[in-house]
Amino acid sequence: KQKTAYEIRNCDWSSDVCSSDLSTILVTTPTTVALNSSLPTMTVQMNVQGNSLLTLDGTNAGTGASGFTITSASTTRSTISGVTFQNFGGAGVDLVGAQNISVTGINVTGSTIGFRASGNLTGSGVYNCTFTNNVFGATLANARNLLVGVNPVGGVLGGNTFTGGTGYRGTAQTGMSVSGTSAGTIAKANTFDKYPTAVSIVAATGFTFGGYGGGEGNSISSALTAGIYATGFCTGSSVIKTTFGAGVAATKQYVVSTSRNLTIVK
Repeated sequence: KQKTAYEIRNCDWSSDVCSSDLSTILVTTPTTVALNSSLPTMTVQMNVQGNSLLTLDGTNAGTGASGFTITSASTTRSTISGVTFQNFGGAGVDLVGAQNISVTGINVTGSTIGFRASGNLTGSGVYNCTFTNNVFGATLANARNLLVGVNPVGGVLGGNTFTGGTGYRGTAQTGMSVSGTSAGTIAKANTFDKYPTAVSIVAATGFTFGGYGGGEGNSISSALTAGIYATGFCTGSSVIKTTFGAGVAATKQYVVSTSRNLTIVK
């Protein structure tokens, strides 16, 4: 049933009442919520169906506030879909050890980070989303078992679009930043455009960027500093069949001379 903007703003995501009464939020009319503070962390199973009609504005939510911070590791799948997050000082969506979460069809713009992920994210995926004019498109720090550009149910490709520029929270720096233990985390079929550094891999282990199958490679254009930047020990990490478009000089496609144990398949 439809939930009002007031209920969305004041819901205590972590309470039993919220779990039983507001486990599904369905938006059927255009709704903009201007937050004056951070929303509570979502620790229980939730389904937010924005239907491209719900906008959360974090202009006044606080310096490091994120749109949705999700820690739920429920065995029942949660879905966040069709929501626009704009002008957040933190991330549009922050996944912290969140398992069985599908983040699909969201748009994050003008924020410091499009989405952020850490911890064990088994069964979770971010796909068919648009990240525009954020300083960092995505930051993955010690994020394991996350699918980026792949539907975690059925493994269907659904690449995300990361486009840099100048937004409310600053000028774009990196499309995707990956660091630390990243075993099982796979990014396929995504596009990166207008980020000085499209992808940064810093001592990230077990991370897979791209794939051998049709459409599994990622695409990078207009990256003046580096298409793929890598440094440190990247044991078990692979960059597979990346496509480079206009605005990426041949000498800037792979800036990886200070990395170790990284596999690159061109």
